[in-house]
Order: sequence, then structure tokens, then C-alpha cells
Amino acid sequence: MEETRRFLRYLLPGLVYGTQTVLSLSLVLPTWTLGQLSQVGAKDSLGIIIAGIFGSGALGYFFATVHHWLNWTCEQRILDHSPIVNRLQQRGLISNRGDNRQAAEVISFALWYTQLGAGRPIGEIVDRKLTALGDRAHGLGATRVGAVFALATTLLFCIVVGSFQYAIEPVLRFVLMLLLNLFTIFVFQNGYLRVSAVAQGIYDNILENALATQGKDSVDAQV
Repeated sequence: MEETRRFLRYLLPGLVYGTQTVLSLSLVLPTWTLGQLSQVGAKDSLGIIIAGIFGSGALGYFFATVHHWLNWTCEQRILDHSPIVNRLQQRGLISNRGDNRQAAEVISFALWYTQLGAGRPIGEIVDRKLTALGDRAHGLGATRVGAVFALATTLLFCIVVGSFQYAIEPVLRFVLMLLLNLFTIFVFQNGYLRVSAVAQGIYDNILENALATQGKDSVDAQV
């Protein structure tokens, strides 16, 4: 189950990218896009499906990598463990302090896993549910990146294949394509922020309560 979830985490962003790109191109370049799809449909369908699955997985991994880079360079306050580590230190529950985000993540994960297991404050079911929630947040973040790349791909094809027309219909199609893509990016971005905030809040509360219950001395000894 966990392996399937992680596989879908990489597969879905690629599928969303492909679907969104095809729909966008169908709006702005309908004749060219239908011609390309007809040529693809005339070939080996099974081979195309298999190649599409592997291609979607590869793209999804690339989008996840870009998302990870963005999270550590441009979105440093999202899924940041520094506040909870510093709060625990201020409360006297731990002696360590998170001087930067990476150090805080190492400390918080070490604390979490020392509290995890049978007979300990954090149960394995809770850990699995929170891991799934974190995977969902990162999946939304990677899909957001895929949606941005879908818009960029569509605009690139418009420049290379298409030609500017002053007629009302092509302009309306182009505007509709832009609005559709921007709305899709906004939806995935909003979902990523919301799910990340929920996952972070649950993680922080559980960890803080677990450490407060066990006490400072035993925690420091384990860390």
C-alpha cells in the first residue's frame, strides 16, 4: 500500500502535466493537436500506453525534484521544523536548538522516531497517517510544478507551431487557455499550502505533547 502510494506520488504529476498540455493545445491549436493525436492513435496502442506510464513517472520524479528545490530555496517557511524545535528548547523539553532549517529537521525527526513505537507516546498508525498526509502535500507541490510546466510547454508550441491571428476566436481560445492553466496552478498551489499547514500542525502538536508527557531528562538522554 505504501509503495503504491509513493509510486502514484510520482506518476500523477506527470499524468496531470500530459493531460493539461493536451487540453491546452486543443484549445489554442485544435487542428494541429487533433492531427498529432490521430497519428499517435494509429500506432501501437499498448506500447504507447506503457511508454506513457514510464514517461509520466520520469516526469513526475523531475517535477518532485523541482518542487523539493523550491521548498528549500524559495518556500523555506513551508514544512519548516525550526519553530517547533526552538519552542521545545524554550520550554526546557530538549537541550538542542534549531539554528537553521536543516538542523531543525534533523533534530525533530530524531525526536519523533525516539518517541515512535509500541508502548511509546507516538503509535505507528499515527506515523503512517501523518506520512501519508506529508506525501499528499508533496504530491500537490510536485503537481503544481507540473501545471506550470504544462503552461510553459503550451506557450512554447504556440510560438513554434502556431501563428498570431487577429480574429476574435483564436484570441478568445488563447485567453481561455491562459485562464484555465492559471486556475489549475492556483488550485494545486492552494492545496499544497493548506495540506502542508495541516500536516505541520499535527506533527508539531503530537511531538510537543509526546515530549511534554515523557519529560526532559529521558528525551535528552535519547537524543
